Amino acid sequence: MYFRDGQTDRALRQLSSSLERHPESWLLHTYYSWILGVNKRFEEALEHVEQALRQAEEINMPKAIMASVLAMSGRTRLARDLVEEVAASGPAEQLPGAMLAEAYARLGEVDIACDWLESSAASHEAWLIFWLPLIPDYIPLAGPRVDRIF
Repeated sequence: MYFRDGQTDRALRQLSSSLERHPESWLLHTYYSWILGVNKRFEEALEHVEQALRQAEEINMPKAIMASVLAMSGRTRLARDLVEEVAASGPAEQLPGAMLAEAYARLGEVDIACDWLESSAASHEAWLIFWLPLIPDYIPLAGPRVDRIF
């Protein structure tokens, strides 16, 4: 994946091409939104995550990504409200814990982020495999507790 190699522009081009072929894919809109957010293209990011939410209202992953994008853009109150809504929305096995950890980390809530990462690791959450390599470069999460998790 280009994104993991630091080639965010190339990753965006690839996802854009995929979205042209599959505009109904909430998952593509969600990934695209997150990478746009990392590139500080916040308004575009929010447009795409809103599209993902329209296509998959019942799925928490786009909501968690939206919370991260809101936090990245400085809209911390909205981000906090959304991430807390997602965190309270259902059984832990249905929540994207690694993504919630990112949103909490971007809000400066390192302990809560670590709680979610530990929960994700304990339940062998599949998304954690994707998110772990991104933490050092893209997610503001560091400290002794983080080091113990990894």
